[in-house]
Amino acid sequence: LSNDTHSALIVGHIGSGKTTLVKYLRAHCVHYGIISNTIWIYINLMTTTTSIKKMENEIELRILEILKNEYINILDIESFDSALKVFSREIRAFSNIHKQTKEHEPTKYNIRLEQELERLTNERDLRIMRIFEYLRSSKGMIPVLILDNIDRQPDDMQRAVIHLGDHKAYWNHALVMVTLRETTYEKF
Repeated sequence: LSNDTHSALIVGHIGSGKTTLVKYLRAHCVHYGIISNTIWIYINLMTTTTSIKKMENEIELRILEILKNEYINILDIESFDSALKVFSREIRAFSNIHKQTKEHEPTKYNIRLEQELERLTNERDLRIMRIFEYLRSSKGMIPVLILDNIDRQPDDMQRAVIHLGDHKAYWNHALVMVTLRETTYEKF
């Protein structure tokens, strides 16, 4: 695994071992000590959602849930201090804009800062991007996002998940693996 962004499609027929390969890759990383430098986020998309937007929301919520529950020892994504670190770029800009308030009315500034952090935290796509950036730059960790079983979704959702995977790989500097059947791959 390198610091470049990558998106990989794992293609095969039903029962060919696409999911098994992903699990093997993770186990292989554990065996060779690479796992300590990676954040593995496995999302099974077997269940059907009614819209592309709901699926994208589900993926983002699942990413945040896994980060919160499985990687709290690396970064407590719910803490105020972590939010300051993760959104350091936005906080610097905020502080520059509110410099007078910070100097003359620190209590008012702190209230506004908390409101701004809450607003930033609620922007899930930005939050994930900044968390992944922070993990890469400050902790030397590479996010690995696996989107499995998308081929059980309608074609438009499959296309959307593939594009979402490319987006996450590029903007979030993550390795993204998407599993799908060869018949699905041939449609695109």
